[in-house]
Amino acid sequence: MPYYDPATAPGDLLFILKETRQYTTDEMTAGRPLPVKAATLAALPTFIALYEPLVSSLTQALGNRSREVRESNDAKATLEVATRDYIEVLRRRTRRQKQDVAVLVNHGLDSTGDTPNMEGWPNLKRVAEALVAGDASSTAGYGAMANPSAAELQSTLTAAQEEHADVAPADTAVQAAQTLLDAQDERALFLVSEIRYDALDSARREDDPGQRRLLRKLGFRFKSYPGEPAEDVTDQLATSPATPVS
Repeated sequence: MPYYDPATAPGDLLFILKETRQYTTDEMTAGRPLPVKAATLAALPTFIALYEPLVSSLTQALGNRSREVRESNDAKATLEVATRDYIEVLRRRTRRQKQDVAVLVNHGLDSTGDTPNMEGWPNLKRVAEALVAGDASSTAGYGAMANPSAAELQSTLTAAQEEHADVAPADTAVQAAQTLLDAQDERALFLVSEIRYDALDSARREDDPGQRRLLRKLGFRFKSYPGEPAEDVTDQLATSPATPVS
């Protein structure tokens, strides 16, 4: 038998509130009895007007943060490739031209030219900055690096720094939107529970499938156990996807 899947995500709570408002409006227009008490219905328009923009703001902030994190990660990955290429070319050039290992040390490397730890943004940034600075200090004695050049590496580093800097404000925006939404969670959960209890009370003479049909019309969701055939509900409404909350 399908079981009730309680809504907790803001997007799912909002979906129930809006579906209930729409369904009861249609029923009222048709002159049919309403499955939700008047007091509960009276609270919906004002609360939805408050709650919906908050849900939208959080969704937008989460999407923006996701984009900024992705762009930052892409820029850092590009920087890591450029940095590894730079070290490899520098190491090979030093050996091929029999240059003093001091040129490696000047670039922040050890005397073997092994690639240092670049795990995490602070390490990657430190290594790239040392390479750029090392090229400037070694140019007089050994010539500037090429393929990639220090200028190319610096450009890649600058792009990664800019993208990294965009993540913190995006995080702050998510936290601010989440805080405003959290302040309304208790009210949203209360209204949804009132809708459910009102509907179950109005359908108390119905069998279990009949009660579930009504609740589905109001936006509630039910799940089936593994291996259990899906319930045949001809008027089941599609449910909304949950809104991610960090």
